[in-house]
Amino acid sequence: MLYRKYMKSCKVKAATQMLTILLVFCIALTPTTTRAGAVDDPYTDINRHRAEAAIRNWTTYGILMGNDGYFRPDDPMTRAELAIVLDRIMQYQGTCEMSFIDVGLSEWYYDSVCNLANAGIIIGIGENYFAPDNNLTREEAVVMIARAFRVMEIAGETTFRDDNDISEWAKPLVNGMSDAQFIYASGNRDFFPQNTITRAEVVTMLDSVVELICSVPGRYGGTDNGQPDGIPYFTNGNIVVNTGNVRIRDMMIRGDLFINNGTHIDTVTLNRVRVTGRAYISGGAGSGTTDGDIIATDCIFDDIYIESQTNPTIVLSDNTRVSRIFLSSDCTIIYDDYTITYDLASRTITLTDATEHGDIITTYSLVISFEDFFCEIISLGE
Repeated sequence: MLYRKYMKSCKVKAATQMLTILLVFCIALTPTTTRAGAVDDPYTDINRHRAEAAIRNWTTYGILMGNDGYFRPDDPMTRAELAIVLDRIMQYQGTCEMSFIDVGLSEWYYDSVCNLANAGIIIGIGENYFAPDNNLTREEAVVMIARAFRVMEIAGETTFRDDNDISEWAKPLVNGMSDAQFIYASGNRDFFPQNTITRAEVVTMLDSVVELICSVPGRYGGTDNGQPDGIPYFTNGNIVVNTGNVRIRDMMIRGDLFINNGTHIDTVTLNRVRVTGRAYISGGAGSGTTDGDIIATDCIFDDIYIESQTNPTIVLSDNTRVSRIFLSSDCTIIYDDYTITYDLASRTITLTDATEHGDIITTYSLVISFEDFFCEIISLGE
């Protein structure tokens, strides 16, 4: 936890398939709403469908669309299609080599499958096969979504009546998704893990996991959502930021915050934001200036994970408090006269005090303590 008045005491210790699902970024999202705004009759086949509201949300987010006015909500979704959906949401970046022999370089889903494999979201089936055109089973979809959103694994048997039908490799994340109330049993307490999952079911699951996607520049939360000035807006799920020039203020995020790679184009500003889960920073403009790529003012975080390839600068100001910061990529953290830099290659953390005109310490783990408050900064490496 970083407080200005305490900073003086600092201690350190050591094709056709493409038409099946068309995904775009450019559909408008009104930034002053916490859920996506309504889309007027985007499809002719979703009216009164049980997933109608969720389908409208994710169409407005610009993550998926149907074709020729049809969404086909009850059609199955393939493994390649879900890979593209998750890649569009999380905006994975980085170089990778394709390990699956059944995913050709010319395939429309090549980049997304490669990105998800590189991120550890997909492992494949058998030896070096991904089976991109196979229809997803319910347990496969749950595991892919859970990995993308860092859902915690829970060992042991699930509470579903058909637990014996759930593959052992899937049970920890099925348990985790169930415990987080992202998935539910049917009326007779069955999960039907081996059943093919439909497009509508996937969208419904995503709608349970994600409360809001900030996919266009603008202001989110607080008075921008109709709250009285200074009264926070409460969310019950994860928040995803996919673009820069976003300001989130007066918001209680009862879930995780994902600041993704799309934010490399501009600044993300957080003001009076409380995150009860984890904050994952995989984006940031990497401007290299002290103005900051991600600026947090009067915010409270438990854990922040910095894993960006753009070497972002994170500015923590005006009583922002953080319990722990986990570093797995180059970055700079600024608070008042103090600058913390992390070098991934050497896995070293350097703390510099501008008033002393030099480095205070270079180490692998750092605890900054101020009376009964502290922030632990930990090198995770790669």
